[in-house]
Amino acid sequence: MSLRVIGGRFKNRLLFSPKGKKTRPSLALCRKAVFDICKEIVKDGCFLDLYAGTGAMGIEALSRGAKKTVFVETDPLAIQTIYKNVHLLELDKNVEIIKMDAHKAINRFMKEKRIFDLIYIDPPYVINPYPLLKIIDESAIVAKDGMVFLEEAALSKWNLEMMDFSHLTLLSSRKFGRTILLQYIPK
Repeated sequence: MSLRVIGGRFKNRLLFSPKGKKTRPSLALCRKAVFDICKEIVKDGCFLDLYAGTGAMGIEALSRGAKKTVFVETDPLAIQTIYKNVHLLELDKNVEIIKMDAHKAINRFMKEKRIFDLIYIDPPYVINPYPLLKIIDESAIVAKDGMVFLEEAALSKWNLEMMDFSHLTLLSSRKFGRTILLQYIPK
């Protein structure tokens, strides 16, 4: 599959993508929507890419002016791909790649009192993202003017649009083919 950066400094640059179907990169249309929505927040911001896969979303953030991206991923082949993509674009100084479960990473960030301007969550569609959203909601790792995006299957059995959180509120949901993009902001 051909995977390209769609905007910013690295626009049209090709990225590596692992072979097979284990990693599902975000659709270009979905990536464009995210960065059209948060174009002002991403500039000089800190971006957290959970279930990072190829790293395309976090690299897109860097291409559009983010000062740092933290990639969290557990799959060794995906991590290797992120390293290759980061090295290809000479972004090594602007990234942190963490091989860790997303839940454990959030707990680590809480202890370190880290704050992110943008958080992008793209778990495999078979994983219920509600528990992770709940941890993020209670963690205070989202900047007060920050945003959280969740990419999920449009026909998801989790029905996240109906779930309530203490500190995050669902601002919008948009459908892109078989994908739905949910946008949360702090209350």
